[in-house]
Amino acid sequence: MTKIIAIVSGKGGTGKTTVAINLALAMNEFGHNVILLDADLRSADIGLLLGVPPSISTLHDALAGQKNITEVVYHHPSGLNFIPGSIAARNMARVDLQPILSRLRGTVEIIIMDLPAGLHQEVFSLLRIADEAIIVTNPELPAVTDALKTIALVEQESKVVRGVVVNRYGPDSMPLGSIQEMLDQEILGVVPEDDYVKRSVQVKYPVTYAYPLAPASASFKNIAASLLGKRAVH
Repeated sequence: MTKIIAIVSGKGGTGKTTVAINLALAMNEFGHNVILLDADLRSADIGLLLGVPPSISTLHDALAGQKNITEVVYHHPSGLNFIPGSIAARNMARVDLQPILSRLRGTVEIIIMDLPAGLHQEVFSLLRIADEAIIVTNPELPAVTDALKTIALVEQESKVVRGVVVNRYGPDSMPLGSIQEMLDQEILGVVPEDDYVKRSVQVKYPVTYAYPLAPASASFKNIAASLLGKRAVH
């Protein structure tokens, strides 16, 4: 049975897509069959972050009926299987992803679905497809406030909030206790502010693959372990 996990953020700039990429890869490294899906139909950037050429076929070609969904699943050198979106696509917000995902169900164990940032109708529609959601926030009051709104949105759609990932945590960040109190959700893990994440973006490889000993890499692997019921890395 395939589980669809939506990665959601109430605002842009939290590093949601980086979290989605690295969690998907870490789950794969734990031996699970995972596909990462770029569900941001208007502003797809997973392909850019993973270094695929803009000329390749994408999710948008499958949605247009020009390709079968299995023809737009790509294998990154890191081991990550992913479905990119088109960086040139426009006006795709009302497209229904349900038929595409129905074809994937049963072929993989987990689909990590990277949703658009924000709180709008497109996010509502995508949440209805997902089985559960992970909220990504930064450790600052505006982001945590938006995360609280996002949690309410997910629960409004009667979906399970699996927990919260606090991304880009630093010495001057909002205390974790305050974040926990505001959100009243399990904090799945804390990813530190880490220059190796920026370097990984430059080389177009997930940080967990390019720099496996980086502090952020350990955090992503431990979050994945927790989600899968595995023993923490360290």
